[in-house]
Amino acid sequence: MAKAGRNLSYCTPDMIYFNLTFTSPEDSQYILYTQTEEILIAVILPILLIIGVSLNSSFLFVFARIQRMRTVTNIYLANLAISDTCFLCMAILEKVGRFTASNIKVDQYGFGSALWCEVIQCSVECFFYASIFLVLLVTMEKYYAICRPVQHRLLRGRSRTVRLTTTSWLVAVLFGYGFSIPYFMYFDYVCLEFPDYPEYADSYNVIGVCYGDSFVLQAVFNGVRTIPFFVAMILNFIMYVKIIRVFQMRVGAQEQRQHSSAHAQRIKTRNQVARMLIVNGVLFFFLLSPYQFMRISIMISELSGKYLLDSQQFIAVQWVFRILTYINSMINPLIYNIMNGRYRRASAEAFNCCPERKKSHLDQTENTIEETIEM
Repeated sequence: MAKAGRNLSYCTPDMIYFNLTFTSPEDSQYILYTQTEEILIAVILPILLIIGVSLNSSFLFVFARIQRMRTVTNIYLANLAISDTCFLCMAILEKVGRFTASNIKVDQYGFGSALWCEVIQCSVECFFYASIFLVLLVTMEKYYAICRPVQHRLLRGRSRTVRLTTTSWLVAVLFGYGFSIPYFMYFDYVCLEFPDYPEYADSYNVIGVCYGDSFVLQAVFNGVRTIPFFVAMILNFIMYVKIIRVFQMRVGAQEQRQHSSAHAQRIKTRNQVARMLIVNGVLFFFLLSPYQFMRISIMISELSGKYLLDSQQFIAVQWVFRILTYINSMINPLIYNIMNGRYRRASAEAFNCCPERKKSHLDQTENTIEETIEM
């Protein structure tokens, strides 16, 4: 017996109809949330959301409070913190909301129309693409500062930074909606006829479902919307390699010409910057790439009809990759503070509510270095 309690609680002749009476009790794991999924959605995801919002908000607080932290790179990173926060809020709250409203996995009754399907789901993609493009901007800023310093001095400026940041957001919106709308063009109420099993006792007869115009089109776009990520990943990798090579060459040349007391500091700075570049790039793409590869595999499987995993295995893999994506959106401020002493000192100063101190010799040295590496 299915429960009532919605505006549309009972089936009508004009609804799409699905007969599930032939299913076994074991099949309920594919229709209803499993116990593991309940723990993930009700406990783990809210914890990730709270941590992610807190960490990104702390970076924005430091950025706003400490004037010397308002560098060009940090403007990009502040926008990245905003996009990561919005992504976490939209992606996690959407899943938590659907979970609290219904025990059926595919139930999107609360959206109520195709418009809200598009707004909510496409917004998640928009913030995801914004993060990718902003990370690419940070890498480009470092690349031009180190590999093309003369051109960088001629081009750099706050107006250029604002234009690039605005363009990134606009392109993210374009890609987010352009690649995702084929998935959410329509919304319909679906009538479900359940077997008389206790597993379905608290399930609704009527659910809402967002869907696209064509199964083939949806499968193709599932792969197409990974293109911006992989293009950005390749560009980032190329620029990181060139940055590290040029930076090592410059520091090495200085060491051959001069053996001063600053020798150890230069070595330390070089290693710190190299580690930071590697950690930022590797973690970002390591955490995001599994979900993107999964999208490509879904496209191939749906078009070919050959599936490598059964439904239960796929759900488990999907959740692991999804959580990795959420972790990526929450750890950036931790990386900044772990890998860079300047961020640690700025954070301590901001949260101790102390007035901005006079720049130390170390800060002046780091500012000179950051004229080149902006990190």
